[in-house]
Amino acid sequence: MRKTTTKTARRQTAATTPATPPAPAPAAAHATVLLAVTGMSPAVLTETAWALAHETPPILPTHVIAITTRNGAQAIKRELQTPPPGSAETVWQALRREILGPHAAAQNLLILEPPRTITIPNPATGQGEPMDDIRTPDENAAAAEAILDEVRRITANNDTRLIASLAGGRKTMGALLAAAVALLGRKGDRLTHILVNEPFDHPALQPRFYFPPATPVQHRLATPDGEQHISSAQATLQLADVPFVPLRYLFRDHLDHYPGTFKALVNTATAIITPQNITLDYDPRNNTAIIDSTPIKLHPRDFAFWAFLVEHARAGHPPIDSHKQAVDHFKQFLAQWAPKHPHINLEHGGQDWRTTPPEHEDLRKRLHNLRESLTQARLGHLKPILLPTRGPVGFPLDHVTFPNTQNPK
Repeated sequence: MRKTTTKTARRQTAATTPATPPAPAPAAAHATVLLAVTGMSPAVLTETAWALAHETPPILPTHVIAITTRNGAQAIKRELQTPPPGSAETVWQALRREILGPHAAAQNLLILEPPRTITIPNPATGQGEPMDDIRTPDENAAAAEAILDEVRRITANNDTRLIASLAGGRKTMGALLAAAVALLGRKGDRLTHILVNEPFDHPALQPRFYFPPATPVQHRLATPDGEQHISSAQATLQLADVPFVPLRYLFRDHLDHYPGTFKALVNTATAIITPQNITLDYDPRNNTAIIDSTPIKLHPRDFAFWAFLVEHARAGHPPIDSHKQAVDHFKQFLAQWAPKHPHINLEHGGQDWRTTPPEHEDLRKRLHNLRESLTQARLGHLKPILLPTRGPVGFPLDHVTFPNTQNPK
């Protein structure tokens, strides 16, 4: 999916290399990982690594990781890790020598990790099997999870900086990587796309182009007008930075953890950014909260607090500013509501709310339990709206509605 030059915000790196390789960047407190999605053209790895090394100052990833299919992994092995005819070193070794100098073999930089091959479950064998391509909805879903897992693993380490390249593989893979970086990327992480001028991105170029070495290489390309000869000195690599909004900070501000799957992350981010009206109710006959027609069985004390939140909002009252004020409001509610529902057991641990009113710690536990109940009901994406971990207590009136119900409240 490499492209020729387009009108995009980009960092341009000229192909002409200095007489000596760029000096390696000083040892930094933060390691850098280059993560790329690749298909049948693994040159995106060498081109991006070369372009990063020629930025000012040079950026030298400690590790380079490709997410790909089985066929893509074979292409990496064949093109980058197997010496071409007449050569004693692989393309990747040549790249490291060009960038790191004669002592490249002694440096723990630009380490090409084994490809992260995307797998898909095979119910017939009970195993996850490497995918050959990404075409079906199930294969796309498997690719999304694999990409998200790798981005999550890298960004979970605060001492590691992520530079992601979306230039390789199918367009779907690039789109999924961009989405994963937007969902979990941090300030300081980068999303990039490598741009190569024609004809160096042409698959029929011989030998294939991977990066412009200090000693130019002559390439050949068969055209209708005859064989064309091009020097690698004419190659221009441009590294375009693709801006992204780091949505992970929304999760940090609204949730106590990040949703686990790609779909759950997308749903949660969507709910935070563009919340829709949520229909809320409850049924006192079986201690059930009702959210958009989904019943959730609750512990009696959790149910009483849910009923309080619903009735507080149903009466048109906005969220309560502090937990202390919320406890006072809840006590007043219980004094009126509990006698109407004598069958609901409000006793726990020797304390009965009918005789011993709840305290601040009781409210904290109720909020925690209700969040867990939403998660178990697969409604975790609604927690930032209904039960945020910080801020006022109560439902936002502009995002909730209440049905006309005949159940006694």
